[in-house]
Amino acid sequence: MKNIITLNILFFCAIVFSFVSCSDDEGPAYNSIAEGSISMSHDGESWESTLVTGISVSGINNYNALKSTESQLSLTIENNSIGAYLLGEQSLSAMTFSINSTAETYGSFEEELASGTITVEEENVSLQTISGSFDAVLVDSDGNVKVISNGLFNKIRYN
Repeated sequence: MKNIITLNILFFCAIVFSFVSCSDDEGPAYNSIAEGSISMSHDGESWESTLVTGISVSGINNYNALKSTESQLSLTIENNSIGAYLLGEQSLSAMTFSINSTAETYGSFEEELASGTITVEEENVSLQTISGSFDAVLVDSDGNVKVISNGLFNKIRYN
């Protein structure tokens, strides 16, 4: 009988410990990359920016990220407010990804095949920065598909 009580106590302690140790100390996923950068995967290959610029004109915001001279990513968001912005579906928000060596450009403009979301999770109006995530299926002019996943942007500045 003592063994059963001891086992129940140990089991109870293990459950309590597992709930207590599951705190969210890491913070949002975008904190896993450097401030002022964008990262993602395309077709399973990791991609991280070497230079990012942002500009805001009349409520439309464009962020361009370069990976050396190899490739570039462009995110256009209807505004910088926290929220999810759909790509495709007659939205002002858009995404393009270009591979410079092959002159391939994939975009979210083909509304029947392209899809995705850019999510602004944090906006700092005084510092003019945004942070968040994105995923998309982009299409080139021949109908070829580029899958963008695990996209993150951390404290991207805009003017």
